Amino acid sequence: MADGDDIRAMLAILERQQQDHQMQQEILMRIESRIIRAQSPVGPNVTLGFVKLVDATGRLHPIPMDVCDSFERFNGMLQLLLEHNSIEARIQRRYMEQGQCILCIDDGKQATRLTSNEWPSIEAGTKIVMSVIIEQHIPSEVYYLCPFCGDVNCLDIRPVMYSFERQAICSIDCRKCKQRFQISRVKRDTWSTNNAPNSTTDTEMGHICNLHVQQTVYPRTRLNNALRSFYDHSAPDHIKWEVYSQGPPNDLTWHTTIYIDDLNYGYASAGTRSDAQDKAADIACTYLSREAERR
Repeated sequence: MADGDDIRAMLAILERQQQDHQMQQEILMRIESRIIRAQSPVGPNVTLGFVKLVDATGRLHPIPMDVCDSFERFNGMLQLLLEHNSIEARIQRRYMEQGQCILCIDDGKQATRLTSNEWPSIEAGTKIVMSVIIEQHIPSEVYYLCPFCGDVNCLDIRPVMYSFERQAICSIDCRKCKQRFQISRVKRDTWSTNNAPNSTTDTEMGHICNLHVQQTVYPRTRLNNALRSFYDHSAPDHIKWEVYSQGPPNDLTWHTTIYIDDLNYGYASAGTRSDAQDKAADIACTYLSREAERR
């Protein structure tokens, strides 16, 4: 009985390998067809060489240089690669449709994001990594949770903040599981939640290898960090919050004014206390940034 089970298992493995081979052949034929259609009518104009694309599931795909001259052509080839019906392709197509995938040139230390507005001249042999975006809502400036094992990774604040000032993307190798993931930081208004990304399910996590952790920094957190940069540990002594509500109990309007060293740095109103505070904090951050630029 055991021998029979072993034979069936081997046949299943061989069948999957054959299916993968057939799928790769179909993809290569599609690529060849697209390149031929894109050639000049007066003769072939093919750029030799390939770019190495690592998709979000960790699979390596050679991409012809002819489609690497623009984001639109590269993205079209990427969609072509993911046309088949495997679970890995379906997962990646879903995240692409939601705008929750990014492309980066990753040199092992720093990743450069590729967009339609910022598409550099790419050389043959360049490694481009496709990653799925997930968000972390963490108040700390230098701690990141590994999306693979959940371990907390503490980073040196100086190179990280320098990268973020340049709007760059950093890569981290988790100190525990050694998996690599990318990090970036965005300013997010808590009162704007319509574009919140869908969560990544446990089933999908079993197939995704490349993750981009986008840490959300809320206005009050940014304000506290800015004040610490000005006043260090005495920052709480320099800020005063004036918060009150008006209107009927079922339709309150909350008002917040922020005073820094007794000067009004921001006023805002909103339907909830938290939103009013965050809006006022965002205004205060803008004024503090301008002051920092003048120093």
